[in-house]
Amino acid sequence: MKMFPTISRIRPGILILMLFGLATLSHAQFNSSVEGTVTDQTGAVVPNAQVTLHSLQTNIDRNDTTQAAGAYRFSGVGPGDYTVTVAANGFAKKQIKTHVSQDEAAAVNVALSLPGASAVVTVTGVADQLNPDETRLQTTLDSEQISNLPLQDGSLLETVRVAPGVTGIDEDRDL
Repeated sequence: MKMFPTISRIRPGILILMLFGLATLSHAQFNSSVEGTVTDQTGAVVPNAQVTLHSLQTNIDRNDTTQAAGAYRFSGVGPGDYTVTVAANGFAKKQIKTHVSQDEAAAVNVALSLPGASAVVTVTGVADQLNPDETRLQTTLDSEQISNLPLQDGSLLETVRVAPGVTGIDEDRDL
């Protein structure tokens, strides 16, 4: 005769409960997040932008849409390296790489620009020939350029005398 017949029936039930309890405790829970605000080049928020969080380790994408205030948030993100991609109508798509640590709220703010907003400036002109054997600076003025000069007392000689590096002007002679 068994002393505790009910214990032999309870043992498998306890074993099953312990296994389910350990399984729920061993389930990984990630407390990190990736969040930010999407703006344009002037700093105005961009609502309804499509935001994709791509895990570089698992190759899994998560999608979100920015709110009216331009904010987005991905909760329950595991530690690792990610790429945040933002696309919105009228703007160029932008990608930013980020690293997320355990129990961290990684802030990834994105400033979008207009497509093709890069400016190319082309300057054309002819440079004066440089003569390395000649050390003096000189130029020739025509009569129209001389007449447009703001001359002191109307005399070209007075203006030339005060120019830097000018020497040897005979004060008795007029130009």
